[in-house]
Amino acid sequence: MEIHPTRGTCNYRCRMCLWSDQSELTYTTKGLDSGGLMTAAEWTRALGELCDAGVRRLIVSGGGEALINPDLPSILNTAAAIGFEIHVYTTGFAIREGSPLFDALLRCHRIRLSVHSPDPVTYDHIAGTRPQQRALDRVAHNLTALHDARSELPNIGIGMVIQPDNHDQIEAMVKWAQSLSADWLDLRKDEVDVTADLSSEQLTEIRHQLRNVRANPPEGTRIDIGDELVAIANNVAQDRSRTSECMGRWFRPTIGAYGHLTPCDLKAEPRFARSGYDLGNVKSSRILDVVEVSNDRHIADDCEQCMPSSRTGNAIVHKLLEDLKAGVGLDEQPFV
Repeated sequence: MEIHPTRGTCNYRCRMCLWSDQSELTYTTKGLDSGGLMTAAEWTRALGELCDAGVRRLIVSGGGEALINPDLPSILNTAAAIGFEIHVYTTGFAIREGSPLFDALLRCHRIRLSVHSPDPVTYDHIAGTRPQQRALDRVAHNLTALHDARSELPNIGIGMVIQPDNHDQIEAMVKWAQSLSADWLDLRKDEVDVTADLSSEQLTEIRHQLRNVRANPPEGTRIDIGDELVAIANNVAQDRSRTSECMGRWFRPTIGAYGHLTPCDLKAEPRFARSGYDLGNVKSSRILDVVEVSNDRHIADDCEQCMPSSRTGNAIVHKLLEDLKAGVGLDEQPFV
């Protein structure tokens, strides 16, 4: 389950982010804020319900920046005490060594810091931060502090979104991540087309750098290359085909900052929110009651945008269901 325990805003203005527009594409302009933000008590209740329902992994991401919510330490500590495997996606800017938030993060399993350039000037340009903030240095310091303070967990990684402004910095980012002893580096492109298209020359440079990274992987830092970047590296067409029905709610449901339960993370964000994809609100109802009421709703796979992981997940779920109807059990699948 993905949750967005934020204050409904972000202190960054990343150019390719769903939150790059905070004037027209907001919870208020989309009519999603009528019930108020989820409180710490409501998140605590929701976490208990999720645990009772058998949910074991919690993704804290989206809805803005969760780490600037003063209630987040108590929410993370509650989730850790219950026994969730917790993954946190963040800019990393708001971390303070020795703070309650810092201690709560050390109880998580995976923390991914979004860093879209190893160059301070490019970083500020993409993130909308000011040079006097020395934001890149601060994030690097926070990553190192978490790394030095942890025992075995959390695993700490970096996420970089390739876009026109940083298309030629992939190899430099690999070296930067390795210099900080990051456990992994996620490389992906702007997969929902917020920024401008990459030119043919930029695609050629990206392909060249990705192939160099694959041929010479760094020691100690795993490199994960996202779906559409793999297509670029292999010089094959990107497949954005869809299925007949969205199954995202069965493998990546999301609770937004105002309590809306949606089929996926994109539909919980103001940029792509549409009332037809709102399954209900968990502020005033039990999660399983919301699920039961919406269980038979057909959700068309016709969203304006869809993340590659969701497109892949949809295709896999449809194939598994077809196999089950044909008499092929899950225990016969090659991934078992």
